Amino acid sequence: MFSRFFKKKEEPSYDSTNLTVQDLKPGFIFEYDLRNWEIVESNMYDWGNEYFSTEHKITDGKDVRYLEVEEDDLMISQDFSTKKIEANLIEEYTKNQALPKKIVADSEKFVLDEESPGYYGRGLDPQDWSEVISYSYYSKKDPKKYLCIEQFGDKEFEATIGYEIENFEISRINPV
Repeated sequence: MFSRFFKKKEEPSYDSTNLTVQDLKPGFIFEYDLRNWEIVESNMYDWGNEYFSTEHKITDGKDVRYLEVEEDDLMISQDFSTKKIEANLIEEYTKNQALPKKIVADSEKFVLDEESPGYYGRGLDPQDWSEVISYSYYSKKDPKKYLCIEQFGDKEFEATIGYEIENFEISRINPV
């Protein structure tokens, strides 16, 4: 009867004295590019063979970005209109069952780096997950700049554009 009053507080799954980008969760706040960002949502990618990555939707109260955390890469991006891509993605995929190896987006040339099929979602319920193919392109002008096009089904495409960043660029991580 009194066990709920004396229940031991659950310990966090991170070391609060030594937080890293791998520890980030919704509600955490961190500094990037001299601005404070809050994680408002987190989703996972399952690329198979026990390889996972996390996408955190972040906001500074004004702008929305995505912080993508992979095992050895860290990227910050924002939504990008597929209308700014000089290729009809649905037509290209219907014709070739893949997207082009080279794309011009917003007058900038991008080259396909990697095509990765996987699953995207949140939680443990498979109904909350969707099949996805991620096409990662890098800029010919700036190899740290990338364009990511995600394909859901045969006709739904979403894009983000961003940059690879270094772990040290994320600082002052604070849990909720």
